[in-house]
Amino acid sequence: MQTLCLLLTSARCICSEKQSKIYVVFPETAADSNKSGRVLCDLDAKKREHDFFEHPETDVVAVRFSIPAEVKYELIPFELLATPEIFSSVQIHPTDHVVYPSLLANVADSNFSVVRTGSIARTPNQQKIELNLGDRDHPIISKQEIFLIDTMAIPGASGSPLFLSPEPRQTGAAVTAFLLGIIQAHANSPEIIHPVQPAGPDSSPPPDPAKQYWFGANAGIAVVIPAWHIREIMETADFKNRISELIKEDD
Repeated sequence: MQTLCLLLTSARCICSEKQSKIYVVFPETAADSNKSGRVLCDLDAKKREHDFFEHPETDVVAVRFSIPAEVKYELIPFELLATPEIFSSVQIHPTDHVVYPSLLANVADSNFSVVRTGSIARTPNQQKIELNLGDRDHPIISKQEIFLIDTMAIPGASGSPLFLSPEPRQTGAAVTAFLLGIIQAHANSPEIIHPVQPAGPDSSPPPDPAKQYWFGANAGIAVVIPAWHIREIMETADFKNRISELIKEDD
């Protein structure tokens, strides 16, 4: 029997009209297997089967799927999902170190994962911040509860789980690698590109000097959706009813 698992990620990473199927890849496999785990996830089918759970207010989604037997994995206890009470009782503050897995996009192949580090730049305070989930030309504005980390996040980090780094801290509190949230995106600072006159007779027409041209420079800040919104998905009636159905099928 295959182990059931939840894919937890940012909704903007997998929810689009052009994307109905994704591959979930597990490069680390059991010692007695020479195969890497690769699971095709049909998102439309998951929605029809009631195995797709999207938070109504925040950019978090959970998808139920099965893990191949040859894949190695570790379980994350429900108790490690951070809550506002955990942030307070454990005294999680700005400058505390965090770690997260990420793909090294545009550098190695699509399955090449690395572990990156950073620190908390701003803790969540139940205040909703206005986010642009689209781009400059096609903005999608949404107000969400977030917090910020200081890290040079790159494409490939979006949707990654963020953990409190399991290392000694100045507070002296017990060190626990709480799942703090899901990285939503890295933040860009708009920078003006000054028009440059192209050289050579075959060059394209020069840019209009009366217009401003912009590009997004990585601000070294990543946006994180707090983990308690994952808890909220798992506490909905739809999620609980689906789990009850699966338990009955397994009896």
